[in-house]
Amino acid sequence: MMQQIQTFRIDSFRGLREVALDDVGRVNLIVGGNNSGKTSILEALAVFSSPADISEWASIARLREVRALVIRDSGLSAVDAMLWLFPHQSGYDFARDTMEIAMSATGETRVKNLSAIGSPIRGIPPEPRINVRKGPVSEVLEEEGWRLSIKAAIAPGTVEDGHVGDLLELIQDDPDRQEVQLELDVWSSLGTRYGRPPRRVGIPCAMLSPYSHRNQPLQMRLLSRIVSSGQKEELIELLRGIDGNLADLEIITDNTGRPLITASFQDGRLVPVTVLGDGFRRALAIAVAINDVRGGIILIDEIETALHVSALDDLFPWLVKTAERLNVQVFATTHSLEAVQAITVAAAGVGDGCLTAYHLSANGQQSGAARRYSLGMLQRLVRDRGLDIR
Repeated sequence: MMQQIQTFRIDSFRGLREVALDDVGRVNLIVGGNNSGKTSILEALAVFSSPADISEWASIARLREVRALVIRDSGLSAVDAMLWLFPHQSGYDFARDTMEIAMSATGETRVKNLSAIGSPIRGIPPEPRINVRKGPVSEVLEEEGWRLSIKAAIAPGTVEDGHVGDLLELIQDDPDRQEVQLELDVWSSLGTRYGRPPRRVGIPCAMLSPYSHRNQPLQMRLLSRIVSSGQKEELIELLRGIDGNLADLEIITDNTGRPLITASFQDGRLVPVTVLGDGFRRALAIAVAINDVRGGIILIDEIETALHVSALDDLFPWLVKTAERLNVQVFATTHSLEAVQAITVAAAGVGDGCLTAYHLSANGQQSGAARRYSLGMLQRLVRDRGLDIR
């Protein structure tokens, strides 16, 4: 099967300028030093995959903040966090200057290109379509907001049926392309919540942060969706590739009525997933996510998180096999030399073409294509010579 994305170019996004990933493979490892833009590459792919879902953009923008113990002290509203997805030049004036995101891709991908312009506005926010506040109504005041103008070229037939919404317009300009245009104003007092659900226009995509395996409600939702779709047995088979003793996964309630994901094993043990090791929980998070995005992409930030290096010997071949069977492309970052070495060794046992790596420069301000390593190059440089390609 042809890869969803064959090349991916980022003209402007966060701190990235004119960065290109060429000859993208099934499983792609992104390496580089601190502040090189590895996570920004994943965020760019996530935004590109959801060109008309501004609430998803806001969610992606705040993924990093969960690292903080107290999120409310981060100092950024949901809208401000989203706007930092746009590149900011030195001396940028929020009150006057516009910002632009631009990306494009080739291949079988449903989304071909995406451009977004953010312009500052000032005025009185409209009445929300849903109740976003409780308590007394505050005085109506002017505030600063942002007008976002988004355009995306998509493959025909990739827009789901249903309500389009007031702000989404589809323009059929030739047999091979549709253009989605979206314009809306965002205000800090309203956040990114609007009364109607977003349109699903784009690529099935899941992004796993280094701590996603600890997000029990997220895993519960994904597992419930898998059970409802009749794909539970297939998920169990995926996880048995990591732990052969696994018998089943169940959602049960504890003594307080709280639902829990519980793993049953062939020796009769019934164990809440929350008390199992982080390695199993990380594998579970990857398994439910990759099963949920068939025909799309999965983005894994710091793939080595919670996994002993030796576990990658089992995880990587399983990941390659599963990605091929479900037609999913994998993009994963790492800053661990041990992880790069372990994945390279594991890839050698899977076969040529199963792994591609991209190296980003230290400052994330690249021009042109990121340095690409094939599996053969990784074997010679990393496995045989011990070179640190980070």
